[in-house]
Amino acid sequence: MTNGKKALYLTLIPCALLTMTTASLGIRAPTKPLKDRVSAADTVFLGKVVNKVTTGDWASAELVVEEPLRNAEKDEKIKVTWRIKLGRLHVYDVREGTRGVAILKGKHNGRYWLRGDKFENPNKLAEVKGLIAAVSANQPTNASPAGVAAPGGMRLLPGYAHKPLQGIDSIVGQIVKDDGWKISYEIGRVSKPGQPMIGGGFRDRPKLLPKAKVRWYREQTVSGQPVHLALSKDDTLLVSFPEKGMNFHTKIRSSEQLADALLMILTYPQRATADATKNTAKPSTDTGKLAKAPTAITIDGRKLTLHVEGINNRMPTIGPRTSTGIYFIIRLKTTDRSAIPKGVTIDAVYGVQGKKKWETKKFDGPRGRASSMVEIVARNAPAWTVSAKIDVIVRLRDAGRKEYLIRAANVGAMEVH
Repeated sequence: MTNGKKALYLTLIPCALLTMTTASLGIRAPTKPLKDRVSAADTVFLGKVVNKVTTGDWASAELVVEEPLRNAEKDEKIKVTWRIKLGRLHVYDVREGTRGVAILKGKHNGRYWLRGDKFENPNKLAEVKGLIAAVSANQPTNASPAGVAAPGGMRLLPGYAHKPLQGIDSIVGQIVKDDGWKISYEIGRVSKPGQPMIGGGFRDRPKLLPKAKVRWYREQTVSGQPVHLALSKDDTLLVSFPEKGMNFHTKIRSSEQLADALLMILTYPQRATADATKNTAKPSTDTGKLAKAPTAITIDGRKLTLHVEGINNRMPTIGPRTSTGIYFIIRLKTTDRSAIPKGVTIDAVYGVQGKKKWETKKFDGPRGRASSMVEIVARNAPAWTVSAKIDVIVRLRDAGRKEYLIRAANVGAMEVH
């Protein structure tokens, strides 16, 4: 073998191995769960393959929409493409006239990629419908997938869900539509006049938007709360509730999105009405009954427990201290890691030590890192709550407004300097 031929072989062999390895990895790549694929898809529908054209190792066709499920219209033709084979290796193919559930995301030259995980058997139709319905019109208003109420009692439109996120020094989350559009929010501390702004503090984003970037700006009072609204020249809607430390923002792409955003955002915060508490039993809040509250309860067949951490923040502050610095991180969890029952809300937090009682209905959250947990932070507890261990009790209500008490016993507080 000549040196030239030897060099050529040495060049071709790695290329061939790379091609075979790539093909093998592509064919054997694990398929994501159906729930994840449906959640991430741009469009979902029951459709049929028509106008298939094969060119070498590639094929293209159209999918006629028979039953639209998300971002599709009946009888619409959606272009798709796929690779039939790679060398001698079979990749994927589908016959003319084949029906399936299209779960499409990702394009190539203006056409959606088509593979087995993107064109499911029609017998998956009911399951896909259920997955879409779970986070859209069939989900209880104001509830997130984790069962956590939207902030401020917001009233969500059908097709939207609340998604709490994990913030660092503020409360963050999203209102998400089943087509992927989202409204983000952040709740920060409201500083008193003359006090310095700290990390995570509230900033009135609509009012602070530079004039050169403002398309329009408005101020209004809704449910007794001042509201500031602005639309930037890049079509970002900004809405703030300055007395509540709340900022919303979202990118607007249509008049329908603008209408939906305003209809939901302006329900925050709801003003309590007489009907909201009508025929609702008053809670048992005397120290004796609170101290006897169970440490585990069952709602909708799911066992819940309470996990509480106490923090006594003694770190130096800039300016006069306006809080005791004592707070409790409270986590409501299911014992089997199943989702928190839908519609569960937290009404109040109590601390009990002998005959002493502390009560608050103001807390940060709720928020959740997982569907099996809800977390709140109750701040500015009195000094006696860290002088000895206390019982922390939370008052809950389920979707039917039934009241529950649940207790974490002998909670101590860790000093932070």
